[in-house]
Amino acid sequence: MNAISPAACDHVRTVALIETPLITDLVAAMAHLETAAGRHDGPTAEARRGQVTEEIFSSWVLGNAARIRTALDRITAPYAEPCPAPAA
Repeated sequence: MNAISPAACDHVRTVALIETPLITDLVAAMAHLETAAGRHDGPTAEARRGQVTEEIFSSWVLGNAARIRTALDRITAPYAEPCPAPAA
């Protein structure tokens, strides 16, 4: 992590502490999914080799997708516009 100036305000210090772990988690989760997508034999072949069940593989993929969604939501939340209430 980059050094933070002692003169930096609380907002800068807070963002610096959040950004690095958030980006690290986002990159790691994306790399896991890219690795999974690159496997041509898929979860069924992994299950046949006794390494992982299809359910575990599916759970792993969904867990990494959820990590990405959480990270993206944290990044985009400050910019999201409120949705209008449905017409009654």
